[in-house]
Amino acid sequence: MAIKSPTGDYHQIINMTSFADATHNISPSFNAESDWITFSFNRLDSQSDILILGITTQRGTTNSDRCGAHIEVNGVKKFDGAFQCSWPGQAGTDHGSGAMRYNQLFTASELGTTTGSITVNLGHTSRDGSAQGWAYYINPRQNSSRAQENTTQLIIIESLGSIPKIT
Repeated sequence: MAIKSPTGDYHQIINMTSFADATHNISPSFNAESDWITFSFNRLDSQSDILILGITTQRGTTNSDRCGAHIEVNGVKKFDGAFQCSWPGQAGTDHGSGAMRYNQLFTASELGTTTGSITVNLGHTSRDGSAQGWAYYINPRQNSSRAQENTTQLIIIESLGSIPKIT
């Protein structure tokens, strides 16, 4: 399988991995930095790029609905590929549902030549070092009368050759 870039180049997809987090009602810490979810996937080629697409669901907004969400792969932390979509202003389990959408490219030059098990962290880092948070619950499940089961869903695409960031 291949992806065609806007420049007309084709890039071979060599591996696709899906990740669904089965841990519900994660209560993230309200610190200057916190990782909500950590998992690993298998990188097949030392020259491959990694594209991560997906969402993390949340319930109950907090004092910071723009908390510097990050995706970290193999020690490389990026902030520009995580975007929050939620209803602001109300705390508690029965208010403020939303999702963090992920769309982040990690190039082979950023990741180095490591193959095998690669660690991914999803979390937040406040710019000024203050205690911040994103939600009371990550992957909410029946924590209020209206909340259903929601989980983090990600697709990790490994390709040879540079792949464009999808916007």
